[in-house]
Amino acid sequence: MSSYSSETKSSTIHISHDGTLISSVTELSEDQFHQSDHLDGHILPPLHGRKKELSTFKNAFDRVKSQNSYEIIFVHGKSGVGKTSIVMNLREQVIENQGFFCSAKYFQNVELEAEPYSAILSIFSDLCDLTMQASDFNEDRRKEIQQALSNNAEILKKSISNISPFFDNKCDFEIDEIKIDSTVAKFKVACKAFMRAMSSDEHPNVIFLDDVQWMDKASKELLEIFLKDTEMKNLMFILAYRDEDAGLIKDTFLNQNKYTDISLGNLDVEATTEMIAAQLGSIPKEIHDLGTVIARKTQGNPFYINQFLKLIEREGLMVYDDMLCSWVYNIQKIEEETKVSDSVAELLSHKVRCLDKGTQEMLKIASLIGYHFQGDMVIEVTLEVVETSKKLKSILSLSKDSLQSLLQKATVEGILQKKKRKYQFSHDKIQASFRNLIRESEEEMLHLKIGRKFISQPDEASKYQTAIHLNRASLIHLERNGKVPIYVTENGSELAKINLDAAKYCKGRSAFSASVDFLQKSLEYIDGEEKWLKHFGLSFEIMEMLAKMELIVGNLDACKTANQEILLQAPSTEMKIKALVLEVEMYSISNDFLGVTAATKKLLKHIGVNLPRRVTIINLFRKLRKVRTLIDRKKDEEILLLQRTNDSKVLTAIRVVMLACWVCYGVQKHFFGIYLTLVAAELTMEHGISQYSSIAFYMYGIAEILYGNRERGHRLGALSIKLHSYIECKDSGCAMIGGTIFHSTYLKENVRKYFGLHWKALNNAFKVGDLNAVTICLFPFFNTMLWSGDNLAHLERIMLDLHGRICDLGHNQEENLKRINPMIQFVLNMQNEEEDWEILTKMNGTIMTEENYLSGSKIEIGVYWITVFSKIVLYFTFGFYGEAEKLVRKLSGTSFTHKTYFSLPYNYYAAMISYRLYESKKSKRYLRNARKFKKFLVNEDSLGNPNATPHLRGLEIEELSLKSKNLSEIVEACNDAIWLQSKEGFVHLEAMTNEQAYRIVHKLNSNIAQKYFRQALHAYRFKWGATAKYRLLLKEHENLEMKYDICVKEVNSISFLDEKDIPLSIDISSNHTSSHMTGDTAKTSAGNSY
Repeated sequence: MSSYSSETKSSTIHISHDGTLISSVTELSEDQFHQSDHLDGHILPPLHGRKKELSTFKNAFDRVKSQNSYEIIFVHGKSGVGKTSIVMNLREQVIENQGFFCSAKYFQNVELEAEPYSAILSIFSDLCDLTMQASDFNEDRRKEIQQALSNNAEILKKSISNISPFFDNKCDFEIDEIKIDSTVAKFKVACKAFMRAMSSDEHPNVIFLDDVQWMDKASKELLEIFLKDTEMKNLMFILAYRDEDAGLIKDTFLNQNKYTDISLGNLDVEATTEMIAAQLGSIPKEIHDLGTVIARKTQGNPFYINQFLKLIEREGLMVYDDMLCSWVYNIQKIEEETKVSDSVAELLSHKVRCLDKGTQEMLKIASLIGYHFQGDMVIEVTLEVVETSKKLKSILSLSKDSLQSLLQKATVEGILQKKKRKYQFSHDKIQASFRNLIRESEEEMLHLKIGRKFISQPDEASKYQTAIHLNRASLIHLERNGKVPIYVTENGSELAKINLDAAKYCKGRSAFSASVDFLQKSLEYIDGEEKWLKHFGLSFEIMEMLAKMELIVGNLDACKTANQEILLQAPSTEMKIKALVLEVEMYSISNDFLGVTAATKKLLKHIGVNLPRRVTIINLFRKLRKVRTLIDRKKDEEILLLQRTNDSKVLTAIRVVMLACWVCYGVQKHFFGIYLTLVAAELTMEHGISQYSSIAFYMYGIAEILYGNRERGHRLGALSIKLHSYIECKDSGCAMIGGTIFHSTYLKENVRKYFGLHWKALNNAFKVGDLNAVTICLFPFFNTMLWSGDNLAHLERIMLDLHGRICDLGHNQEENLKRINPMIQFVLNMQNEEEDWEILTKMNGTIMTEENYLSGSKIEIGVYWITVFSKIVLYFTFGFYGEAEKLVRKLSGTSFTHKTYFSLPYNYYAAMISYRLYESKKSKRYLRNARKFKKFLVNEDSLGNPNATPHLRGLEIEELSLKSKNLSEIVEACNDAIWLQSKEGFVHLEAMTNEQAYRIVHKLNSNIAQKYFRQALHAYRFKWGATAKYRLLLKEHENLEMKYDICVKEVNSISFLDEKDIPLSIDISSNHTSSHMTGDTAKTSAGNSY
């Protein structure tokens, strides 16, 4: 039976496994995964049977282009079904719309195929090239990208070779080599910033990652950050995976909140026939019988269909007749002489075995090098293999020219593709078919020869490939023969150096787990009793780097083991100091008090700073007197003008003391931590200013406050702030300053003035990836904004964003999420539309569960305190005073209830709860409790603490109502309190005082009371944003006649504080009340209202 073509010409063409027809060329683009054939035809519509799927892709890209959206698409199906081809079909639409299309592929044998992060970093590199090549790229765009990436410049330069043109030659950001535990987080944050910066309205990005089921662990973690980033815009991620390997990615990627799923199945008979007709240049109905047979034998798999067509053409079951200008075939012979295979592998194996011996040998070697390979490298290794094999030498006569011709022939036949200077296999199954030809007896030899060829290459990546192949060769020998090969015993040190270079290469690309593997392999090559005698320098370098990498990936036990060996062998003080710094770092990560204490003492002793064998209270006060004397002798201006110290020992000492202090006092509340703060301050005063001086003075200021010296504590806090801006250091330790400076400043200033400082500190902590700094900054940032009355809707946006940023850091994120989840839950409950207010007093739901925070003794006091205190506020807000009072007693003995900013809202709510209970139960016990809590605020007010006054005014109204029934006196007190609270920005107090005034005044004059009620509604809903409380008041007073109309449109008049509006400069002279009325406006409004 024959099929006739409308065309009269015959030529060589290529068939892609998805059904596209590609004209014959030697050099093909990456997206044309094709096979060769002697079929005649013309260029066809690219795909068959995929109309619905193509429409889904195009609609998604239209949304990215028109709506600046972020789209995630998962496309999956069996191997050969055409996943790659259907995605590549989108490429033309992207380019036509000025978009950037970048693609990369992962491989099954990761250890041989891909360098660490190779796929993602190659996409980054392509994005850099495309951005700079765009016709509208100019200096403004370059500066825009530079500004967006400035904090991540150095780490990106190390990972992306062609990113440098975006930056000026001078870069003011340096990676902190001491603070190595945050390196992983820094890299992830940098990559996330890069993805955001490179997407624009004019050039939306489409990123295609193929075969993600074979993605390495580190790349998965990075990709997961991209997929969860809700702030991404103008971006489409397309991830393709095989159904048979779906289990490898199910738990990692398929739990995303929003994504499009495209499942590709095999083609039906109609689509198969259309595809074949297009390849043959025929009409579908004329070859329906052929299409039916091939659909049955191939199960409609596009790649399989192409291979089957090649098979019957190669076997002579289908031939092209030049006279008839058509393909001639016999259906019965095709039925009888071909069989159905279980997979494409059998067809490919048959095809590979039919190639000439020279091509087989060359592509066997190429398959070991990887999916991509250099042609010259393969040719050189092939010639060497043939030259050393008598059998091959006798049957093959090869030269560089002949092998180059074979490569060209394999490209024309569709086995290979050529992209720029590299070749690649057309499909990973073709590569696997050649690899299967390699006999076990020759695999070791081939890896050795390939590895030795890579040694001579000058580029850094070749060091990685050298180590991969030589390691593989030695492993194969060991598995086959049960002993180490001779070339390892004779060249162990050289192999160790090669693996060390590979580890450094991986570290430079932030692939720390791979770096650990190479370092451990290095030790295997020189391991033995005499390694420190024969190879001391090499052994020390390997062990030092191994300890650091183990710490970075979180293997603390392995880090400790390596570090102890270094300390045992280190001959010099400098080497021991390095090891001890790492040891302090290691113990500080795990909050090991005893370990940090011991390591700190040993390190300081080597530096020349001696600590008492046992620190006692007497030692502490002696040191306190000495440091006070040093500081009191100088004015602030003199301290700021102290010379900068560059003494490495002094810098190391202060840095380590700060790390140890955080564990000893910040976590364990041990006075040894206070002693260390005094040591840091003493070193600063004696040796000069350093990047750690700011935090040293801050910590010392806390110590002074704890011992009752408020004035000195305030002075040190102010010095700390000045030094922070004076030094302009982005070290993570200094980032902590703004986060907790309120301890020493709230006593003298309105805490709202430090919003900008808190925000700057928190951002710095995120930028350097330091989770300890994030933790320290998080509490005060939230509490200063919440308990000083920031709008809850604004605060919700910030907290949810911070939640996502903590998730991005990855390493040890669970502990940090525990610190932020109670805060988010509180804010959401206060805004909830739920009318069962008892439910809203529970700290549970999708974000966190109360039991997680209140049941375990290991939960640190800060998390426990904020969770319980949030419950107190919720109980009070919704009128459950008895339950609130029980929790007040539970917190009464904790350190957070006194001498900190937390103490003000705690004592205020505790007093208010007691007044409410006294009002309902008339028990003197509650009145005594209320006055006890009020006394604390009175004392703070008398000491000049401006943050105490707005809280105290509300309590004074309660006392006045108990003693007087004079309406004008009570109204005047209420008006004064409300005006002050509004002026200072404490709008939550303003709302509660209005409600309190309504409750008290209503007993004396209902008309005046209604004004307070309307003001309370307005403050709760629009100023503070506590919509749940607003709804409760309306429900409780639904019969109250109100002439004052609270319209939803008023929401538009409220100015919410956005991230970009939070001041990054420290302005002590002005209040920051962007989400509330200003003081004068509030006073006028309050005065007119009453």
